[in-house]
Amino acid sequence: MPENKLMAWYVNEPGKVMDAQGIQQIIGGSALFYEAPSAEDGAAMLDRIRREKTIRFEDRLYISPRRDDYASTTEMIGREHKHPDEEVRYFEQGTGYLDVRDPADRWLRLQVGPGHLVVLPAHTYHRFSPASLQEDIVVHRLFEDVDAWTADFRGDS
Repeated sequence: MPENKLMAWYVNEPGKVMDAQGIQQIIGGSALFYEAPSAEDGAAMLDRIRREKTIRFEDRLYISPRRDDYASTTEMIGREHKHPDEEVRYFEQGTGYLDVRDPADRWLRLQVGPGHLVVLPAHTYHRFSPASLQEDIVVHRLFEDVDAWTADFRGDS
């Protein structure tokens, strides 16, 4: 599964890399950052999260330069936003950057790829961008209280 470890760094300090444990300490709350060593392990972790968090809805987000909605999708998820419930994402394919606001409102950049599971506390501002404009990305999304992706974009009133 993950060829690369889940890593993060502050956008303005790219030389100071931290691991999943370091990220979790900074974000705090219900945050979880997990590296599945195999597809089976990833599926088991998703099952655990379904039980613990009462997941009511799931879908997959497909991001591909071959899709007609590529530009609109990357623009939308690339804008800083937050969700009313926890952000639960399991990266099945492709790589990207998940930028997350820390409690001091600084950007923390996570490099994510296949087998990486990220759970962000509700109301945590974040944005996502593909690592490559040529790569297909598949993200398994799990929702607790809503049956579709809803976002509050920063700066919108």
